[in-house]
Amino acid sequence: MICADELFFLSVKTLLPLKNDLLIDVFLSVAMDLAKGEAYDIYYEKTGLSLSEKELTAMYLLKTGGLIRFAITAPAILKQIPAKALAALDESAGKIGLAFQMYDDIKDETGHFEELGKTPQKDLKSGKQTILRLKTLQEAEEQADRLWREATEEIGRHSSSSQANPLVCFLNESRELIRRK
Repeated sequence: MICADELFFLSVKTLLPLKNDLLIDVFLSVAMDLAKGEAYDIYYEKTGLSLSEKELTAMYLLKTGGLIRFAITAPAILKQIPAKALAALDESAGKIGLAFQMYDDIKDETGHFEELGKTPQKDLKSGKQTILRLKTLQEAEEQADRLWREATEEIGRHSSSSQANPLVCFLNESRELIRRK
């Protein structure tokens, strides 16, 4: 936890010199949502209460979704793209965050220690809420694939470039690395 705390303050130290109030505001909102999502995650793990898919999705959007949304939208905030385009990018980035978390849940269930860096099925054994408590492996993978595809198509449609969108290319290459079994 000490490393995570230090990284949080390093992030603030990195962002402040940019003197962009919106960027700082979005970052702090993401940080607060991350803490809230983590609290929910711990609470549900400790109590053993089951989440609906809607509740699980909301938790994922607070945690992983928020981090990925910030990483994707921060450059657009700095570039000062129009609010409507930023909102569309934020929504698409949220889908990427949801898909990423679903892929992570799948890898926890199907992966090996060498690739995960943690004990396989640790989430299941500890009672963590994951998409695989609500869906089969195939259903979860299909949903994650659909969310990722929708997000990258939406990002591509909003691109002003006539060439291949570098963000879409990066996201699709990242997806292949994430899904690698």
